Amino acid sequence: MSYKTIEVTEKPGVWIVCLNRPRKYNAYDMDMYTEIRDVLHSANDEPSVKALILTGKGKYFSSGNDLSNFLQVDVSNKQQMLEFAQQSGDMLYEFVDAFIRFKKILIGAVNGPAVGIGVSSLALFDLVYSVSDATFLTPFMALGQSPEACSSLRFYELMGPRATEMLVLGKKFSAQDALESNLVHKLFPDQQSLYAEIDQIANTLSQLPPTSLLVAKRLRNNPERIAQLSEVNRRECDELVERWTSEECMQAIMNFMMRKRPKL
Repeated sequence: MSYKTIEVTEKPGVWIVCLNRPRKYNAYDMDMYTEIRDVLHSANDEPSVKALILTGKGKYFSSGNDLSNFLQVDVSNKQQMLEFAQQSGDMLYEFVDAFIRFKKILIGAVNGPAVGIGVSSLALFDLVYSVSDATFLTPFMALGQSPEACSSLRFYELMGPRATEMLVLGKKFSAQDALESNLVHKLFPDQQSLYAEIDQIANTLSQLPPTSLLVAKRLRNNPERIAQLSEVNRRECDELVERWTSEECMQAIMNFMMRKRPKL
């Protein structure tokens, strides 16, 4: 299957998925949200797949949500904006739900800076490895938005009060900060050593009994836990729809887009 925004490398027992919008710093546009959701579903349904590894092409892991998505709609048209926000909320819900319900081992290989959804979704992974010069930023408050990808629950489970520094105060975490906060599990000096470790892990996983791997994941991600995360995901997406249609949020996004414009 061909994709527009990702590359999928199929190794024995393991799919390696690479975010492939390096010129946009692997920002999530509508196509990328959909393609990541679909590849997670495909890997779930493929009996030969034991694990999926997600990484990024180029210098960035992901710069988060592509805010130019908001330029596709006339923000002065309240009905059009409401429909766009509801569609985006549904898309985000399905995207995050694919991570929540992923039955195989899910590993993140953070090859560079991560922002927004590129950070918040990491708390749904089984393992996260990172280069030592990566940074982690969730600027939700600065953009008039709110937490996503179950981070309102998972970050506090992992980090305790430090989650407030990231989610509310918008503090940029270093890779060492992320390691000490349990968001990341191991650091590597560069991309080469990171990918060497990923290759070794892929080889190890390919030799393990598939049913035992499924059971191990299922015991931790049991039906009660899936229901809990699904409810959090629903609440977060509902809040975001409200945020996206608010004047406060639109003004914050427009201010951000204006700052990004090149000076003449």
